[in-house]
Formats: sequence, structure tokens, C-alpha cells
Amino acid sequence: MLDVKIVSTSEKESMMQKQKADFFAIAPQLLADPATSNVSKAFIKRKMLRLSNISEDEIAVMQHKSIEEMAAEVDVELINA
Repeated sequence: MLDVKIVSTSEKESMMQKQKADFFAIAPQLLADPATSNVSKAFIKRKMLRLSNISEDEIAVMQHKSIEEMAAEVDVELINA
């Protein structure tokens, strides 16, 4: 089943701003939690940078991917090939 929702641009922007605020509210707790894996912490940091409108090139310089993340990306590419 396919769900389609038509929203105005301003409503969409409002929803995105709420999601951004919600994410930024919980991110510090996740980053401070010792149970959060290093890979998850790196993902959270990159998402925070994206939500702050930092370019992908700048993110790549500021937050390098771990060996595990790079290996996982290769695995996903091989699976999808």
C-alpha cells in the first residue's frame, strides 16, 4: 500500500524544523552515553552537520568515516549490485 500526503511548502518546512529541533535535543544524550557505539556517534555527528547545512565535502573533512563504516558501505554496494 502506498500512502501519499500532500503538504504545503511551509508545512513541510515546519515539520522539518521540528524534526531538526527534536534531533538536536536528543543528540547530546546519545553522544554522552557510553553504550552508544563509536560508529553510531560518528553517524550522529555527521547528521548534525548535515542538518546545520554543512556541505558533504566539508563533512568529509571534519568527520572521517571509520574503517568499519567504509567496509559496511562496500558490503552494501556488493549486496545491491
